[in-house]
Amino acid sequence: MGSDDSIAKFCGEWRPKYLQGPLIPAGFAACVVTHPTAPCLVSEDGSSLSFGEVDAAAAALARRLVARGVGKDKAVGILFDRQPAVVVSMIAVHKAGSCYVPLDPGFPADRLSIYLEDSEALALLTEPAQAQLAMSLVAGLPLSPEIILYNDPTDPASSDTSISLPDPTTISEDDLAYIMFTSGSTGRPKGVMIPHRGVRDLVAFNVEHFALDSSDVFCLNSTVCFDSYVTYVFAALTLGAKLVVPNPTAHLDPYGMAALIAAHGISCMEVVPALASEYLDAFREAGESIACLRCMLTGGEALTPKLAEEICATLPGLHRGGLFNSYGPTEVTVTTITGHIQAPFDRIPLGRPDHNVHAYVVLPDTAPAGSNEEREGEISAAEEEEEEEAQPTRWRLAEVGEPGELWLSGPRLARGYRNRPEQTAAAYVPNPWWQASTAALDTSNPAAAALRQHYMLAYRSSDLVVMGADGQLEYLGRADRQIKINGVRMEVSEVEAVLAGAPGVTHAAVKPWKDANGCYRLAGYVAPDSIDLAAAEAHCRAKLLPAMVPAKLVSLPVMPRLPNGKIDVKSLAEPQWGAAPAGGSDGDSSSGCEASAPSTDMEDLLADIWAGELKVQKSSFSMKSNFFELGGNSLRAGLINSKIRRATGADISGLLIYQHSTVTAMAAAIESQCGKYAFTDVASRQGSFSMIGAGSCYQNSFSTAAGRSADSRNSLCDKDWASMGQSAAAAAGGGGFGELPCFKEEEDSGYGSQGFGSRALPVWLATALQIGGLFLLGMLGYVIACGFLEAVYLFALRRPHILLVPLYAFTLATGGMFTLLAWSVAFKWALLGRQKPGTHAIWSLYYVKWWLVRSTVKFSLSYIYVLVRRTPMFVWYLRALGCKIGRNVAIDSPNIGDWDMVEIGDNTVIEADSFIDGSSFHAAAEAGGRGTMVVGRVKIGKGVTMMPTSIASHGTAVPDGFIMTPGTTSQRLPAGPSDAEAHARVRSEHEVLPLWLCMATVLLLVFVSSFAWLGIVPSILIWLKFVEMFVGQHYDSWHDVIIASRTCWIGGAYTEGLGSSGPIYDTCHKLWWTMAFSMLIAPGVAFVSSTIYMWSMIPLKWLLVPHTTEEKMKNGGLWLAWRRHLFKCLIAGPFQSIIWQFTSTEVYNAWLRALGAKIGRQCWLSEMFRCSEFELFQVEDTASMCSMVTVIGATSGRTAPVVLGEACDVTNDCTLLPGTTVGKNACLGVFTYGAPDQHFEDYSITLGGFKLRAGGAGADVEAGLASGKFESAASRLLPRWQYALYNVLYIAFSNTIFVTTTSMMSLPAAILGFYVLFHHGYFLGAAWAPFFLVFGFSVFLAYLAGLKRLLMPNSAGMRPIFKSVGAACWQLLCINAHLYADFNGFKGSLLYNWYLRAMGSTVGKDVFCLGGVVAEYDQVTIGDGTVIGDGAFLLTHTVEARHVKVRPITIGKQVTIGALSAVLPDAAMEDYATLREMSLVMKGETVPAGATWQGVPASPAMPSIKFAL
Repeated sequence: MGSDDSIAKFCGEWRPKYLQGPLIPAGFAACVVTHPTAPCLVSEDGSSLSFGEVDAAAAALARRLVARGVGKDKAVGILFDRQPAVVVSMIAVHKAGSCYVPLDPGFPADRLSIYLEDSEALALLTEPAQAQLAMSLVAGLPLSPEIILYNDPTDPASSDTSISLPDPTTISEDDLAYIMFTSGSTGRPKGVMIPHRGVRDLVAFNVEHFALDSSDVFCLNSTVCFDSYVTYVFAALTLGAKLVVPNPTAHLDPYGMAALIAAHGISCMEVVPALASEYLDAFREAGESIACLRCMLTGGEALTPKLAEEICATLPGLHRGGLFNSYGPTEVTVTTITGHIQAPFDRIPLGRPDHNVHAYVVLPDTAPAGSNEEREGEISAAEEEEEEEAQPTRWRLAEVGEPGELWLSGPRLARGYRNRPEQTAAAYVPNPWWQASTAALDTSNPAAAALRQHYMLAYRSSDLVVMGADGQLEYLGRADRQIKINGVRMEVSEVEAVLAGAPGVTHAAVKPWKDANGCYRLAGYVAPDSIDLAAAEAHCRAKLLPAMVPAKLVSLPVMPRLPNGKIDVKSLAEPQWGAAPAGGSDGDSSSGCEASAPSTDMEDLLADIWAGELKVQKSSFSMKSNFFELGGNSLRAGLINSKIRRATGADISGLLIYQHSTVTAMAAAIESQCGKYAFTDVASRQGSFSMIGAGSCYQNSFSTAAGRSADSRNSLCDKDWASMGQSAAAAAGGGGFGELPCFKEEEDSGYGSQGFGSRALPVWLATALQIGGLFLLGMLGYVIACGFLEAVYLFALRRPHILLVPLYAFTLATGGMFTLLAWSVAFKWALLGRQKPGTHAIWSLYYVKWWLVRSTVKFSLSYIYVLVRRTPMFVWYLRALGCKIGRNVAIDSPNIGDWDMVEIGDNTVIEADSFIDGSSFHAAAEAGGRGTMVVGRVKIGKGVTMMPTSIASHGTAVPDGFIMTPGTTSQRLPAGPSDAEAHARVRSEHEVLPLWLCMATVLLLVFVSSFAWLGIVPSILIWLKFVEMFVGQHYDSWHDVIIASRTCWIGGAYTEGLGSSGPIYDTCHKLWWTMAFSMLIAPGVAFVSSTIYMWSMIPLKWLLVPHTTEEKMKNGGLWLAWRRHLFKCLIAGPFQSIIWQFTSTEVYNAWLRALGAKIGRQCWLSEMFRCSEFELFQVEDTASMCSMVTVIGATSGRTAPVVLGEACDVTNDCTLLPGTTVGKNACLGVFTYGAPDQHFEDYSITLGGFKLRAGGAGADVEAGLASGKFESAASRLLPRWQYALYNVLYIAFSNTIFVTTTSMMSLPAAILGFYVLFHHGYFLGAAWAPFFLVFGFSVFLAYLAGLKRLLMPNSAGMRPIFKSVGAACWQLLCINAHLYADFNGFKGSLLYNWYLRAMGSTVGKDVFCLGGVVAEYDQVTIGDGTVIGDGAFLLTHTVEARHVKVRPITIGKQVTIGALSAVLPDAAMEDYATLREMSLVMKGETVPAGATWQGVPASPAMPSIKFAL
């Protein structure tokens, strides 16, 4: 076996005390006690979490894990991009007593699924941004790991203190800490099980060896799927030191890393040699600013003497620490051998065994080892040649200078491979030298005795090493087929196994070749030669890590064979790396490898960068040569991307080089995104883009990095803005990143060049102009009203019967409709003209004009839209406003703005409640600054379907054939395009109706609506009676009163004694007040007539569209299409608000049943519900549905019932299509989309497209409910008498408030207006118009404020529906706000801010709000300078589990909330935060200061967008 002296040189120093130290969980807990406020995790932007904050977050997360059965040795997947949440999740898993499995979202999905399956993970921790990937990973796995969303406030377990966590001191050293996967020879990765003892020993050694302490700063600069991070992450957590966590791609930017080191004072970091060589130039420029870096570790691949010398010469701080080379397989906890690299740099050894590590150099006892030269040339010889030998049974230790296989032993040994007992037994073998090597230990010491037991096994590394005379080990090569590329250890056999599974491949081999830089690259060989090589490469990329994908594929007719029938790998020739693949094409590559000169400046620049990074001559490759065939790999790809960004300033996608892998294709892709590139200085290679596409930027001249100014960095071409649209690249269909289509902008984006009109005015002046504009419009409206009164007078002269009033009203309404349309178009062109792309200040003169035009158009459409929706007339109207709209376009949404900026292609359908917005609004980047309004083009392609709650925004294009599903935005497009069948399944209507039929429909609708004028008949009759009683005159009919009144209207009272006395004045005065008194009953009468209209919908429904079936939808033709269209217009007509007063009551449920819906017992169904196929709507007992839910039971391609299960909750702005079923007790959050035939499981919670909780009857969604569990339907049902009493009282109060609100909304201004009319006449009355408008607004605002304080002075709290007065009052306030549209006309002005303050909100200075606040105004706080975009809303309530819960929302200063976004209760947005369009901040979330979030649910995106003013 060998003498003690011969063994000692293979043993590291003894450190029994390491075993006496705390395990990592206990060590971290101790740091929390001693350093609670010390910074623990620091983001790249400088924001940090203290040890106490990290501990609290991890504890909350751990409780959620424990509640799901996670415990000892149970695995939990962690799926995040690199961010502090990764480390918090690791700590949480340890707190729960379990082990984690790190998952990098950049890895192939198939591979990550294997990690989860083989580790037997019970749960998967992730973030909303990875939700779709997470769901695809767990689909079909045997154990169905539960997806747990990081920081999910809806999970009651996070705050449930009854859930106890394991005491960190009780965790055993043999319990698993993590499972790390490595390449497997069978084609399937192996999971290495690392126990806590190994991590403790590793960290303790590094702390001692490198003299680490709490003053050190570490950096998490690698993927967590590469185990080098373990050393410095857990060292930081147990020392109380800082750990800097840069963004996911930061490590590929050398200059960015240098700046990061200097900014944060990073003192220790590990870098693979290939990347270290790329850092040198940046480190040289940084100079003394990075002297803080005192320790650099390299590992993962060979470190050359030249590189080591350059590193030591470049980093000034290494004299205080040093450069260290580290070696170790994953199977022995990261590293086992460490060497201090010092001058002279003639050789780079691995080093000496770490403390407590034994590193034996082993040989078979019967044969000498082969030389290094022989082994390097025969990597595959062990399996490829005939002379295969049986494994020896006797071993010996090598002498100094004698090569042998490296065996490792000690406390760092893993527990083996997860569920791979045979492979574990082959790799972890009995240690023949156990007793001899540990004889020197003093076993009377308990720690030493325990340490001795850890050497009973040894790990066979298959690495060939030799020990030098100085006791340091040197690496020679591999004894098997493992190699490393870019630090990634891989089995060549695994790559072969995957390649063999590609379509059509019958035989495959993979051979590594060394390039001129001494780096390996793989060549794959397949047979037969008819193989589609592009498909084979795509197959490999889907299943292998990027470094493992063969750089070159070669097809052969047959494979060369050895005499034993195996493939003769040695005889396979090295391929021509720059040539196009034989037997196939990658789509970008040329057919040959001939060199070609760059044809554009962009190609020239890219060729320079490629040549420099690939270390090849620029003239040696073609502009169409494939990057990977030239020797490119994932590391080189990242570095090339970094250099392109630095050279051009363009924010290209990290995946661009994978999608466009030739110089020509890559150059074309960049220029399509950013514009034509040209050198401005050929010698220095500096250049600029001639223009930036709207999908990325808005600046005409964007200088490259060398000359880029601070102004340009903060301009609209900021790279963060460009990145917003990248994910829309799924236009290519792959769902990956790419480029948005671009539009040439003819105007400069900086509004400073656009003159005075775009510069900010004082807010008071802008507000005065807005109010003045409203006054002028009010005066104009008064004049138009006078014209209508003259028309009434002329009608009265003909002495018609009073019941003919509706017919005359029909004539007036028809003429008025066209007048209103024409007026709004003329006003737009007169005041605003043709809009052009550009940037303007909020509160500028341009904005004021834009706001006035917008308000006018919205006012016009509020009366007209229901008549012209989805007709050619509405398309004409939009074209008249400036839109470019193709043929056969159906538009069912009035939410289209900035008309000159909008282009819509042929055969497109714009469904109800979708948005097309050519402008966006952004808060200023500094305190007291003015926000900006950005106007840009938006293009909707041909054959597009925009569904409800989707938005197409400026600077983007929706490609042809796309379906924009609910909750999506053109900035983040879903995968597409879709075929005709998919469009038919979601489109709510057939083709656009013919023009003649649309015109007839409009006239019919106007006629029906005109009958509402019958509501004024009782008022006229009462007026007649009052006049006879109080004026002392008798009038035979109503037209006599009108004729008499006209004397007053034309100024008779004023001309007689200047309006102070006289018989005419007295008569006019009495006519006025008798008319005013009779007007008081008009709202009540209108309420009665509207109620009749509501119930008349029942016979009309069964007359027009009886039972809808799939067969009828397919074969109904034009007749059915027209009847469906007419009924939809009727049901959404001008009197739909009357229905709202009965919502959430049994009267409303009965009305729905009469229309055909199947409504269960005591269902709570709220207002603004949109449905037309009622017989296809089924709601089971005690279900709840909030406002603004859309249910579509029949589309052009699918007809099926929509079913809401027992006791389910459907919240605001959900869209449910045919066949959607919502399970029992399921909850659909805001913006959730029920696709055709989609099923939401019982007890599940879904938000947007992400399932927050899988099915299963667990704790209630709302922590704090009395039961703590889901209630059964029986327990939810109220006694009949109690339910009946609630209905009677609620309906009485709701109808009273409805009539009162309607009266207060219109009567004060109307009565005062008629006073002026009767006392001063038409002309002087116009001058008074602004005053009675102000009077009416003031009275109504006072009424609303008083009503709010009377019904609900403090909204906060949780109230059971049907069981509390508070819930009923809350419902009344919500409906009341809908009646007056929450003052939509005033949004975007300070008038709306005044309204919010009057209602109880805390609103700062210069707040800009185009969006809305719901009824709980007192729960809203908005800071100075905040900007809330169009359609965005602050939803301070949720309705779940039959309870309404109201909690506050706090919005900080200078915050931006994008269009159609929402913030839920208990959420906060800190100062300068940004929420991008169509995004949702979940309950309890906090968007940190300066952060940018997006998505449903929202998660961190790119940094905040900043605009230079």
